[in-house]
Amino acid sequence: MVLPAPGWMPDPSFIGVERYWDGSRWTSRTRDAHSHVETTPTPTANRSWVVQSKQRRRWDVSRAFGMAMVVAAASGACVWGYSFIRPVSIDNGTQAAGGNVFARPSDPDVAYPAYGSDEFVQYLEKSMVEQDATIDVAYWTARGVSADDVTDAMQEAMSQNPYIYAGGWTMSGPGTVARVEPDYTYPDQEAQRRREATATAVEVGLASVRIDTIQGDKEKAAAIYDYVTSAATYDYSAYDAITAGDINGYEESQEAYGILVSGTAVCNGYAKAYLAMAERAGLDTVIVTGDVVQGMTIGSHAWDKVRIDGTWLTVDPTWDDNDADDNRSGRDYFLLPDGDAALTTRTADLGWIRDSAAGDFATA
Repeated sequence: MVLPAPGWMPDPSFIGVERYWDGSRWTSRTRDAHSHVETTPTPTANRSWVVQSKQRRRWDVSRAFGMAMVVAAASGACVWGYSFIRPVSIDNGTQAAGGNVFARPSDPDVAYPAYGSDEFVQYLEKSMVEQDATIDVAYWTARGVSADDVTDAMQEAMSQNPYIYAGGWTMSGPGTVARVEPDYTYPDQEAQRRREATATAVEVGLASVRIDTIQGDKEKAAAIYDYVTSAATYDYSAYDAITAGDINGYEESQEAYGILVSGTAVCNGYAKAYLAMAERAGLDTVIVTGDVVQGMTIGSHAWDKVRIDGTWLTVDPTWDDNDADDNRSGRDYFLLPDGDAALTTRTADLGWIRDSAAGDFATA
């Protein structure tokens, strides 16, 4: 990870306060952002990380089977590897077995965002951030949520939340789906370490670009974009390995952690890093998956859309990483509307959104 030089920066936890960054970590020194008088921030100014609900979004993912994506890219392209879920004793009935009535389970209390389009997706997200071995979904399936609906919700949660580390899942009955058992990538302690490191890196990145001093969503989106593309180096070794079929051991290349902490990943890592920072800065952002055919580059790819002044626009930080191609200017693929000539090489798939909802993210 490329860390900022030592100096005073906006404190990530307190409004109107600057904290001294020593080049590798925050120190205990703080000062008033305006007078520059060193002081101690008060608890009333606390602006710590909170769980966010994005109810204003209307999107989910639809596939007959949930697939865990392993994404890699060469100069922007990606190779997808699929790990199918294993449904056990499932039908599409809408009643609970034996006519049982199930209480709605409580959402896990996690200190990371949940971006889901509804309370069911948010519940799944929080459960997977918590790394629950078994997720109880009987309450929803007893009320008409089918096996395909559970699959759609799981795919949405896993695709769009950079703090989830899972590569697939099993659904089981009896009768309708009652339980989901995710296949987690890391043991609990390691997953939590990665979440904490990623969240800290998000705060460091936003502080280094002085996000609190930037006015306007477009300007914030640009500052975050420049940070991600400058901090990242494309992971060609991961691409080569995954292309050769060696998936295991390269999970980090798919993570925001890869870009923001280790400084290298492939396209899915770039897309998740941008989403994590942009959402934290208050910008509605989604990850889009599909295919790219551009020059000698052909393959699957992942990029982002961010909503600016009510309009969803494409950003592709992988493609603007100058480390990947010296001929790229740095913002050739920034805030492009649908139909832009530069996007004719990209085709979104249906893996991140159901077909009927695709229009919700189209350029007006």
